Amino acid sequence: MEGRRPWPIFVLVILILPFFNWAIFSGLSSQSIVDNIEVGPGRTYSTISEAITNAERGQNIIVYPRFYQENLIINRSVTLISQSMLGATIDGSGRNNTVSVSVQGVTIHGFIIQNSGNNETRGKSGLVGYDSGINIANNEVTISNCLFRNNPRTSIFNDYLGDRITITDCEFQG
Repeated sequence: MEGRRPWPIFVLVILILPFFNWAIFSGLSSQSIVDNIEVGPGRTYSTISEAITNAERGQNIIVYPRFYQENLIINRSVTLISQSMLGATIDGSGRNNTVSVSVQGVTIHGFIIQNSGNNETRGKSGLVGYDSGINIANNEVTISNCLFRNNPRTSIFNDYLGDRITITDCEFQG
């Protein structure tokens, strides 16, 4: 074997290497690298509800400044971010919960949340509660840097009796 060159193995490695490179990196590029969804005038969606309906699990929904008159049902693990701090207003029009969260892993950041309804409700947990700015019916929910105003009964109602609900740097007005 002395004097014999391992060129057939070298050639085989050179021929196979591009295939392994493609197989490894094409798998990585398709894993959960998801673009942000944008909501607002001239953006992908004009309503937050449409964006939630079309979002993938774990996706960020960037909401541009505007008055959004809608009652949101968040039934996907997403992150809602106001593009401008307190620039996007979610207005419940005095009906029901302004925002209802029914899944875990939701983050809401930087919104004005206002004008929920004024009704007594019986929630998922069996607790008697009230229409609220945000009704939480699961755990692992984070709410930060939001302003709650004109929610007649309560701003946040935890209907889950769970844990890992984090509320930070929020302001509450009548």
